[in-house]
Amino acid sequence: MRRVMGAFLSTLVGGARPVRHATAPAAARYFVVGDVHGCLDELQDLLRKAQYDDGATRLVLVGDLVNKGPKSLEVIRYCREHEIWAVRGNHDDKCLRLFDGVDELKDEYSYVRDMSTDDAAWLRNLPHTLTLPHVDAIVVHAGLT
Repeated sequence: MRRVMGAFLSTLVGGARPVRHATAPAAARYFVVGDVHGCLDELQDLLRKAQYDDGATRLVLVGDLVNKGPKSLEVIRYCREHEIWAVRGNHDDKCLRLFDGVDELKDEYSYVRDMSTDDAAWLRNLPHTLTLPHVDAIVVHAGLT
């Protein structure tokens, strides 16, 4: 209940208003990946196969970073540690509702129990849309709620 009240009150006083739109830092190249769904190993395999170079390329994830796969929390922390840009998807919103105590936490979402407030804050601050400069593109996840 404390998380629910905390999340609600913070929106009232302006602390955690949803970020509707952001602009990613300019990059020579963007690598856009959708729906990671907690599959960190597969994401890292994809990046290796694509010869991803974080010095020249900006990774952008298209929502649904969590749920379904075995490493949802690890995906969040990997993104935080590597300053990866992403937009929020409906599964990310579900994760936050579970973290805040709005929805009932079931075993399939057990990773939420181990989330820190910093993990939740990072996820909560993801924008719903993201402009990619110099390529005339806006990234959005289709399943917004």
